[in-house]
Amino acid sequence: MHSALRQLLLIVILIVLPVNAETENECFSDWKQSSDLKDGYYYNNESHKCVKTEPPPPPRARVFISEEMCAWKCRANTDCLLQMNPGDNSSGTPRLMYYYNREQCQCTLFLYKGFGGNGNRFETLRECLVTCEGLQCITPPNDEEYICSGRYETFHYNQDTNTCQEKKYGCHRGGSNFKTAKDCQRTCLLKAPPKS
Repeated sequence: MHSALRQLLLIVILIVLPVNAETENECFSDWKQSSDLKDGYYYNNESHKCVKTEPPPPPRARVFISEEMCAWKCRANTDCLLQMNPGDNSSGTPRLMYYYNREQCQCTLFLYKGFGGNGNRFETLRECLVTCEGLQCITPPNDEEYICSGRYETFHYNQDTNTCQEKKYGCHRGGSNFKTAKDCQRTCLLKAPPKS
């Protein structure tokens, strides 16, 4: 029994470590910039925030086209996986914030004591949900013909424009495929679009 448990643990470690190592290489300050993108967002691992670049970007920082892409590539794979840590109140002002509870797969309100803690804390429920559950926004829909026939108006997240756009898809609603524009915006955009 113990032998099988050890083997299972070793397999989990071998699978999880490369993912975390890749995330660290891509998101933390020692990553060599690999794109020509100069204006966008980079992950600041001290503040646990995706920060808008002021051209030129910080040396060796990976720049993402949108705050959402930075959050999904960096915060979702690091901060959202941490246990809730309320910090301490040695020099901060306590306030209500949200953390992502990965066991329950939901964002939960907690009292942040104002100083310290970790990156699993978010100012708003929307920021928590979009950051920790928004990876589906960059997952292409699985529109297999055998599920149903016909084309239906749905909405998907466009990574290039950072907007939700209308598209004709089949019945499947997986990945970046939402029934309404509001569903897409609520899931994929950190800031609500202006009302028209």
